[in-house]
Amino acid sequence: AISVLFNHFGMLHFEWWGYIPFHLGPGSIWAKIFDSRTLDQGVYAGRELSYLVDHVDMLVLKWSVIAGHPAFISVTHVLLSIFIGVWIGWYAAHDLRLGSLVGLLLALLFWTTPFIYLHFLMRTAKILTAAGGVVLLVELIRAGRGGLENRTIEPSRRSVVLVAVSGWVMSFADRQGFYFLVIAWGCMVIQWLWGRTRVARDMSLVLFGVLLVELVYFFWIAPACTRLFWGYDPDFSFNRIPLGGFFAEPVHNAELGLRLLLQTISFTVGRLPLALVAAGLGLGIVLALRHDQRRQTWRRQLPLAALVAGMFLALWTMYVLMILRHPPLLWPDTAVAYYWIPTGALVVLGLASLVSGWVDDRPGRKRLLAVALLGAVGGNLAALPRHSHVFASGHLHDSIVDTREIRYALMHRDDPTYFESPDLLRNPAYIALREYAPLHAYTQPPRDQFGYGAWYRLTRASGAPVRFIERFGGNLDSRFLHTDAQAFPTDQGRRVLGTDRNRAELLVKIPSNRIGGEVVVRRATADLTTALSATFEIYAWAGPELKFPRWSERVELAAGEREKTMAYEIDSSHLYANFTVEVPSALSGQVVAGWRMPRISYTGGGETPPRWISRVTAPIVELTQADLAHLLPGAWRPQRALMRRGRVSEHGVVLSPGGEIWLKIAPTQMVNHFSGVVADATTPRTGSRPTVWGLWYQSGRLESYHAPVSEHDSQGSTTFQAWCAEPGGWLVIAVEPDALKSEVVVKVTDVKTGG
Repeated sequence: AISVLFNHFGMLHFEWWGYIPFHLGPGSIWAKIFDSRTLDQGVYAGRELSYLVDHVDMLVLKWSVIAGHPAFISVTHVLLSIFIGVWIGWYAAHDLRLGSLVGLLLALLFWTTPFIYLHFLMRTAKILTAAGGVVLLVELIRAGRGGLENRTIEPSRRSVVLVAVSGWVMSFADRQGFYFLVIAWGCMVIQWLWGRTRVARDMSLVLFGVLLVELVYFFWIAPACTRLFWGYDPDFSFNRIPLGGFFAEPVHNAELGLRLLLQTISFTVGRLPLALVAAGLGLGIVLALRHDQRRQTWRRQLPLAALVAGMFLALWTMYVLMILRHPPLLWPDTAVAYYWIPTGALVVLGLASLVSGWVDDRPGRKRLLAVALLGAVGGNLAALPRHSHVFASGHLHDSIVDTREIRYALMHRDDPTYFESPDLLRNPAYIALREYAPLHAYTQPPRDQFGYGAWYRLTRASGAPVRFIERFGGNLDSRFLHTDAQAFPTDQGRRVLGTDRNRAELLVKIPSNRIGGEVVVRRATADLTTALSATFEIYAWAGPELKFPRWSERVELAAGEREKTMAYEIDSSHLYANFTVEVPSALSGQVVAGWRMPRISYTGGGETPPRWISRVTAPIVELTQADLAHLLPGAWRPQRALMRRGRVSEHGVVLSPGGEIWLKIAPTQMVNHFSGVVADATTPRTGSRPTVWGLWYQSGRLESYHAPVSEHDSQGSTTFQAWCAEPGGWLVIAVEPDALKSEVVVKVTDVKTGG
């Protein structure tokens, strides 16, 4: 449950944009699982069992949407992760006689690896492989111990069934599972030849039977089902390993595989340095050798040291082959998630087996082992924020952002203040899930009060008003802008809103007294030989039928000119401002004409409630005088102080991403200087500190101020500043609403007033 919250209710991988509507669409799931073109990017991997289990996750996702709380997680991953941890813990506590405390710590060690903790809606193939692998390995060990005492004893029916079922799950779920099944069968054949026990013989035959069934299914049955249901032959090319690439650079490829394997082990045992991991592996083999020598069982069964070394070599080989097949596995974000779940389970199980001989019912060593495991679990937990940041900064960053937008949209399906962007409406997964989103009772506002489509995302989404000013200039709260214009680049870099054909209009629904800016005309093509023009008009606007002309100009672009600007300034009479531009039909497609964002120079004051910059669900807290003493210097105090997503601390106010502080200034007062510092609230991570904006707000006029310096000081803090552009208004400290960022502590260090 904590991991679900830690992962912000999961993520929708971009591959699943097509999988979800396919799973939830019409048709039998028993036919759907044989359509590898739809469910596996066109390649055939023979993992139809995972597709079938994926369907369960799709149904759970649908139910979560119906319940009003979409969760883009794999419930299969969560449940099987619990099962694997309990299975390993029980085996260590009872079979290996390590005790329940050590068993619990081993389970926690597995659960806190990034491969398990950083889960999202992804295939169930790897977690099925891990679950089948630990059951198979434990049952083979249990059965093998019975064969040591009596070479003619038969394995129990329970062991045979569990080995067969777990081997079937592994091989039918994923190619990694098939690889591990081949390795297990090879070990049992060698054990049969080595020790001549009935158990080894029977288990090798059971595993061979599972392998035979899987191969027949893979090469004949599944392709036949695909042809029957979908009318095409599967593409087997994914199953061809490019060994030529390995032999071209064998040493380099071996080094890549070794480093990735050591890193996976490191991420499993507390994020130890790779050198310590390598040393630990050597120590483990030494312990296994001592175990073999002391117990003298190597004559009847494969030595533990040989099994450990053999498993390490098998994993190393698998990693090299996987990298050759899919080089993006080397990306930092890919190295912390999903693919390495089976390895993590095997490492924890192997660790338990290695240390059991060393502990050997010695209480002192058992306590030392518990302390070491506790330290490893602590190391895993301490590393999780870093792993999360690496993952969120990688190639799935856009998927994380899109998922949060999808989740919000599904929870606010008919909220009249929210309009789906065109990108969202082109997402097939969102369209499929939207049908299940619940309806809520919202009050319908006037139709023209809110923006539409991409315009919403640009102007009204969380944090958009400040970002809009950074991109387009001006000082207008973008939530009061309405337009049918498009955004175009200019030679000066800052974008303009306008049109390259016909007519466009911009309405600034902010009462102002003085407003000014620039209009721009530029060529849309490389042709400089023709003269171009566009006509601009500005009105003081009291309604569609009540407009007062304030400025009009026909801006001409002479031959040889590429771009031309013209300034304007009007008295808008404390009304809205309406801008229009018209391109002659003969020049359509040849010229771009529009506006750089206007600047209000005088609003005329008036009472203004806070217009929170970020769309977050958080209560509004009124700061007391005692609270303000932790934030502000000296004796100056605002008329009111409001806060969201923050808390008062001894060193200032701690703000989370999307947090804001609004300080009301007296109508006759001017704050000429307002500055402060920003520091990390927790141990800093690279790139984790969010941007903190210093703002001034009044009646839709939004002034965004850059910090006076961009460098960090010796304590690692940064600065912000603001001041009043007119008497009164609100001074605002706002943190960008990026949930991937960390908390910050803000403190105002200097306030100067006048007027």
